[in-house]
Amino acid sequence: MSKSLFNLLKVSPAILGASVLMAGGAYAAQSPEAIALQTESTATTEVTNFSVSTVAAPVELAAVPATPETSTTILNLPTAPVTLGSPSVTQTATPSSDIAAETTVDSGDILRQLNRYTAEGEANSQVTSISQLRDVSPRDWAFEALRNLVERYQCIAGYPDGTFQGNRAMTRFEFAAGLNACLRRIEALLPGTGGGQTVTPADLEQIRRLVTEFRTELAALGTRVNSLEGRVSLLEQRQFSTTTKLRGEAVMQLSQTFNGDLNVNTGGRSVTLGSNSNVTFGDRVRLNLNTALSPTALLRTRLQARNLIAFTDQTRTQNTTLNIEGNNGNAFSLSRLLFSDGINIPFVAGARFVVGTVGLDLDDDNLALNFNPTGDAISNFGGNRPIFGIGGGGGAGFRGNVGIFNVALGYTANNPNNPAPGSGLFNGGYAAIGQIAVDSDPFQAAFTYSNTYGNAVDAGFGTFLAADPFGSGESKNTANNYQFDATFRFSPQIALGGFVNYSNVINEVFRFQKADVWSYGLNLAIRDVGTPGSTLGFVFGVPPVARRVQLSGGRTVSNSATPYHAEVFYRFNINDNIDITPGFFAVFRPDGDTNRDTVYVGSVRTTFRF
Repeated sequence: MSKSLFNLLKVSPAILGASVLMAGGAYAAQSPEAIALQTESTATTEVTNFSVSTVAAPVELAAVPATPETSTTILNLPTAPVTLGSPSVTQTATPSSDIAAETTVDSGDILRQLNRYTAEGEANSQVTSISQLRDVSPRDWAFEALRNLVERYQCIAGYPDGTFQGNRAMTRFEFAAGLNACLRRIEALLPGTGGGQTVTPADLEQIRRLVTEFRTELAALGTRVNSLEGRVSLLEQRQFSTTTKLRGEAVMQLSQTFNGDLNVNTGGRSVTLGSNSNVTFGDRVRLNLNTALSPTALLRTRLQARNLIAFTDQTRTQNTTLNIEGNNGNAFSLSRLLFSDGINIPFVAGARFVVGTVGLDLDDDNLALNFNPTGDAISNFGGNRPIFGIGGGGGAGFRGNVGIFNVALGYTANNPNNPAPGSGLFNGGYAAIGQIAVDSDPFQAAFTYSNTYGNAVDAGFGTFLAADPFGSGESKNTANNYQFDATFRFSPQIALGGFVNYSNVINEVFRFQKADVWSYGLNLAIRDVGTPGSTLGFVFGVPPVARRVQLSGGRTVSNSATPYHAEVFYRFNINDNIDITPGFFAVFRPDGDTNRDTVYVGSVRTTFRF
């Protein structure tokens, strides 16, 4: 027996296992016995002197010496005379008794199918142990064959959710791509292998039949790879960077507020101050540069320009602020510079740290988790949780898993670059945050604590009294902030979240002055409404409001009423690059004032991503 055949004997079980598994996916309704009978009936076909081009490099399968039972010949795989052209592909090969000698296939359709399969496959991940596939059990009829392919040959990929989905139907294109992956893996195993496995003529016939049957799809894969190599070469010549990806976002927003009149007594007579605003049209543009400095290290740089002016002067309350407000006259400036990388900490899994000079938010990807299901709401209150808006800037932090818990710690300074007294990294306003969270589908929950100095605890969307309870500005105020928030997913499309936030504020100049600030709310998000990727959202709650403010002389004050926020929005997903979000919200008793009429805000936001 020749060396090539000896090598083939080592890897033939992978081909046979692949054929069984792939056929099982394509014909999930058939029983194992029916599939076995079908394989046995087709394995007896006489096939001689064939060749096919595959994506893999040449794999030599030498002639098999005759045995008393039969004489079988296998030629080189990648030598078939296959010509690919446009608009069709014509192939000629020595056929078996049940395969036509000449086949004409639409190459455009083949490549479109393969493109679609590849796009799906990119979301999958290679598994190296059968235990990584949570929907596969030893009771499954193909368990042993699948375990052999996964653990011995590693040519099976699972889905991102850790499943194999063995009962899902498959196309011939998927079969061809999977067969090609196993062939490439087998080619890598051929040199220098040895062992005592045996192979039967029926096994060899099965291998030849599979390759012959899928010669068209395998040839199309080869053409596609050749085309991609040319495109990659062109892109490499024109690329901006081999390590940096540019992600851009441009937002245009049309908004207006109306009603919310303020009734006041001036000189013994009642005066109504209107609060309607003009219609505004503004924008925000972000250019994000993500640079991979190593397999785990990432440098994030953001340039930002915007001109969205808040309605605070017209409505005389911060309860009407929008989610993406901010104005720098549309001048681009550096708004984020962060570096993150993995870190080894005993008993902590998946730990990462982050450092940054600007733009480090307390709910950054590598800091605290934010479980708000309506982060794309129109209003600031609907899109954010209060505790994460109390502080932020430059600093450092880390996050990792301890058992079932996700643990995060972080520190940010308001003006870390300013050397003046009362500023700098440790002598000015800051926020120190800690969080313990459980992120286990369908339930997510987190308890978050932060200690802050020199920051308003209203997060930019509470009442004026909550933002400045002592009338001296927030620069000398210390606060202990506590937040509990949770989200429950009733299905992949429906998520209900809620939070409670409490802040105890202390005046560091007159420490007997204290204030209690509360906020709470509910958020409901319904996904895939109308079109895939679209979201219908509802928000109801109480923006940060001062319940009790203790002043000098034992006096106490508070907001005279509780403001309520009610919002509905619909983010309509046009495609992966464009969505339109109309939204409307009302604030009842704005700024916690019983003399205020309800204020309404309407907005239409269009987002472009590239």
